[in-house]
Amino acid sequence: MGTNERFIYIEHPIRLLIIIILTVIISLVMNNYLYSIFGMNNYVIIHLILELFIIAMAVSIVIQVFISMRYSISNRLTFLAMIFSAVTVVEILHTISYPGMPFFFYESDMSRATWFYLFMRIIVAVGLSSFLMVPFKYVGVRYVVVFAAVVTSILSIFTFLVYSGQLPPLMDAQGATPLKHLLHGIVICLQIMFLVVTVKKGTKRKNLYYIFASICFIVSDILFIVFPDVLNISNFVGHFFQLVAYFLIVQTIYYSGMEKPYREILEAKDSLEQSERVAHKLAYYDELTGLPNERYFKEQINQSLTADQRVKTVVVLEIDRLLMIRSTLGSSYADIFKQSVAQKIVQILPAQYSVYLLREELFAIFIEDLDDWHVCRLVQDLQNIMKEPFQIQHFSLNSHFNVGIAQYPKDAEEADGLLKYAQFAMYEAREDSGSVLFYEEKMSESRANRILLEHDLRQAIERNELYIEYQPQLNLQTGKIYSVEALVRWQHGKRGFISPGEFIPLAEESGLIIPIGQWVLEQACKQAKAWQAQNRYLKVAVNLSLGQLLQDNFVEHVQDILDETDLDASYLQLEITESMTINTDSVMAVIQSLHEQGITIAVDDFGTGYSSLSYLKDFPVNCLKIDRSFVWNIDNSTEEDAIVLLILSMAKHLKLSVVAEGIETEQQLAYLEQAQCDSIQGFLISKPLRGTVLEEQFEEIENRAQQLLVKIKPQPI
Repeated sequence: MGTNERFIYIEHPIRLLIIIILTVIISLVMNNYLYSIFGMNNYVIIHLILELFIIAMAVSIVIQVFISMRYSISNRLTFLAMIFSAVTVVEILHTISYPGMPFFFYESDMSRATWFYLFMRIIVAVGLSSFLMVPFKYVGVRYVVVFAAVVTSILSIFTFLVYSGQLPPLMDAQGATPLKHLLHGIVICLQIMFLVVTVKKGTKRKNLYYIFASICFIVSDILFIVFPDVLNISNFVGHFFQLVAYFLIVQTIYYSGMEKPYREILEAKDSLEQSERVAHKLAYYDELTGLPNERYFKEQINQSLTADQRVKTVVVLEIDRLLMIRSTLGSSYADIFKQSVAQKIVQILPAQYSVYLLREELFAIFIEDLDDWHVCRLVQDLQNIMKEPFQIQHFSLNSHFNVGIAQYPKDAEEADGLLKYAQFAMYEAREDSGSVLFYEEKMSESRANRILLEHDLRQAIERNELYIEYQPQLNLQTGKIYSVEALVRWQHGKRGFISPGEFIPLAEESGLIIPIGQWVLEQACKQAKAWQAQNRYLKVAVNLSLGQLLQDNFVEHVQDILDETDLDASYLQLEITESMTINTDSVMAVIQSLHEQGITIAVDDFGTGYSSLSYLKDFPVNCLKIDRSFVWNIDNSTEEDAIVLLILSMAKHLKLSVVAEGIETEQQLAYLEQAQCDSIQGFLISKPLRGTVLEEQFEEIENRAQQLLVKIKPQPI
């Protein structure tokens, strides 16, 4: 508890109660020893001092209440104002009427002083009880005026009765009269009533003041009853407890009317300042990574650009495939991954530079004192931190930075331009082997076209601009077409045919590959089932993206499509790329589940990936597809011949079937047939065709392929 709270509240109520009890006991026990300790003449002065303090406290209560009433008027504030205004007046009358005081209109008289005292005590007990019990409500000035008039009338009548001698005496030659004791008893009962009302309101620390004030009033009244004359120490102690009671009430009114509102203002001010700090942090910092954001970045750049004309560099880094990770594994994995990357950047970056988070997958660095060579050196250091896989729970995630660099004043002269052009360079760096590019003017046009293309791709499915072509696969042993590969195509409404090499990377980059892949899978299964209705049982091969493969419910989704199309799983082949097997832990379970359903698993573009060949014995793979790059040169290159023969031999020992892609010449066909390759696919047999066209030309394509097999002659290998 702070210093102010210790001042406001009674921190140790039990201790205070013990002090009150001990004080009363000591005054009673030491009564004979302390009798007339002050003397009669001195006692009058002491009594006057005590009463002046009580009057001052009553006046302070009235002042505090009226200050509060400047802003809002309630019935309770009106009660307090009138109660203690009356108490002030009655206390003054009691003081000037006390024996030994100078002449004020009337001679001082103990009986008159006692009447004023008892009336004042009744006002306090009844008034404070009413104050606590009355329901709170706001009132107008008229209410205050009427209440003041009533209190003034009662006070005037009572004062008239006292000074006119119409009230019976409370003191005589023998001391206090029975009436005085009776009235004192009534006052004590009223004070007990106030104590009960206060306790029922709760023992909050604020109410402890009222409770102890009531106790002090009761103790003072008891002492006033038991003392035999004014020189008795109990009389002095009674007045002291009365003073303490008023002090406690002053404390309560001060806290409620002034201290508490002031502290609430301070708390509101502190809360506002804290909110402003939080708002500033939310406005200028990323909540997840704690890094300053794009707004902060731009402000810092603008301040620096106006300072001098030195060359300045903006470096934008993109976490490759982060959006795909988020769309497949979920936000929690992507967030942990991003946090880990941010921590590594901060660790490797020199202290004079700061890293900023522009948006979900983009970081930025502002450099003022490095030439191009040193900038590239710094970027390479940043690329190196991405070489080691990030272990996120049970997933091992690989990525790298796509880096774009723009410079002031060569490329732009303001923050927005530098940031925009650095991002343009970063987008182009996705297609660059080094993943790092400085901005060039031609990139602006390229990026604008790419943005438009992505926008159109999002609507391509709805507009029925996407379609599927099927390329037959020929079994070299039987001469029959046994399977087709489904290949997605895009006929743009305005630009015409868009090459898959142009829109597939864009789909993977933007995450659109997932809905497109889902659509292709559905359409391919429907087509296979439609062919079966024509007694043509062909297996359909569909390419998968890593994004699809890592979806939480991908296996269930494939099964749902098979159920909806009523296609047996053995007529579906799903093709993964060799690079997907790098994520062994995350991919293995999915491939295994698909294989257990009876779906054939093929590795597409085999030989071009970066993974270990050990995955062939670990993964449930059924088929290898030799990449066309190895097939094209088998006529002219002994190295390519050796690789093809190695793949065929390895597949034979592992009991895997092999499909050679990109067969375009009879020489390639002859070589593969003699090398005992299982199947081939390429323009020599047929180009990719729409489903309806393939239906019409199926026999013709198959007959031509069989004629080619007859035509080719064995050649020595």
